[in-house]
Amino acid sequence: MSRARYLLFVAITVLSPFLLLGAVELVLRVTWSRGAVPLFVTAPDGGNQYLIGNPFVTSRFFSQEGHPPTLVTDPFARVKPAHAFRVFVLGESSAAGFPYPRNGSFPRLLRDMLRDVLPGDSVEVVNLGIPATNSYAMLDFTNEVVRQHPDVVLIYAGHNEYYGALGVGSTERVGSSPAVVRMYLGLEHLRTFMLLRVAMLSVWHRFEKPAPVGPAVASFMETVARDQQITLGGRAYEQGVQQFEGNLDRIVDRLHDAGVPVFLASIVSNLRDMHPFASPANAGPGNADAVFDSAQRAFAARDSLRAGSMFRQARDLDVVRFRAPTEFNAVIRRVAQRPGVTYVPVAEAFAAASPGGIVGHELILEHLHPNQQGYALIARQFFDALHAANFLGHSAQMERLRPWD
Repeated sequence: MSRARYLLFVAITVLSPFLLLGAVELVLRVTWSRGAVPLFVTAPDGGNQYLIGNPFVTSRFFSQEGHPPTLVTDPFARVKPAHAFRVFVLGESSAAGFPYPRNGSFPRLLRDMLRDVLPGDSVEVVNLGIPATNSYAMLDFTNEVVRQHPDVVLIYAGHNEYYGALGVGSTERVGSSPAVVRMYLGLEHLRTFMLLRVAMLSVWHRFEKPAPVGPAVASFMETVARDQQITLGGRAYEQGVQQFEGNLDRIVDRLHDAGVPVFLASIVSNLRDMHPFASPANAGPGNADAVFDSAQRAFAARDSLRAGSMFRQARDLDVVRFRAPTEFNAVIRRVAQRPGVTYVPVAEAFAAASPGGIVGHELILEHLHPNQQGYALIARQFFDALHAANFLGHSAQMERLRPWD
């Protein structure tokens, strides 16, 4: 065999599997529409003129859950209007507005504020906050968000990095390596991969043992929390920090490359009125429970400076990671220094509005979800940041803004 024929033979041998997979992918794209799970779909009652968030998009992240959480279906124009101010919000349950209906969420409050002061624009604020997800979901959405030509993307997230879908402490995971998880999410955009996933899950469910009957769980997040003992500074803890920072870096890089500004907020949780979660690892001298008790005594003695430091330490020592540790806000501030990113001081605003500068039940319902006043405060912080940025070139009439109360 001549050298040319040998090289041709090798090329055909190597390329044949890829050509076959390509042909299967094309056939599936034509014949299997359910294999695609896009972020946006046509609104059912909009005459094909509007898009909404796909209620089934969370199946990308929850392969084993029969009833995964869904996102708010905020409609927006399929074709962006000429005078539009289009805002997308990325986040988790606090961005979704849990536990309030959609008109109590901070993205909806922000939309109302923007419509007050931008009467000449078509203001669209699209809420993509989904409970029990984390930065993997936000990263997976980013390219699809860019294709909708946003004027700005707002981010309020960080509490679900460990237990949210695909996190290092979650039951919904495909590995501890962020690179592997990101590759998995990329493959999910292929019909061939989705067909294989459906087949594997069908076999898995056939042999899966039914879950034991027991008391009802308090929240969906508890059902996806696998590793409920993640110690400060341990391997899983550090993986969560790296996962969060790596994904945020990629999100802001993609948006910056597309010319989309990002407003990234610090995150807040209940420090003063939320005891560390129940765990044997939190008990004992020097652990979360003891530090929290000392913090309470310091606060009762009106030593707010010492109490605040100890409340933060108690939260960070809490091995049940339903609240983001202090280090996550340090990550947010580092990422906010990148080009095209504006830092929004939400945590600082909550502290300023709390007794002794220590956040408690005045603004937080339980461990991390704001109450009505808290959500309004988040909305105001994003509004003020947009105002300071001159609403990105849009002409505002600030006298039209209704009173804050």
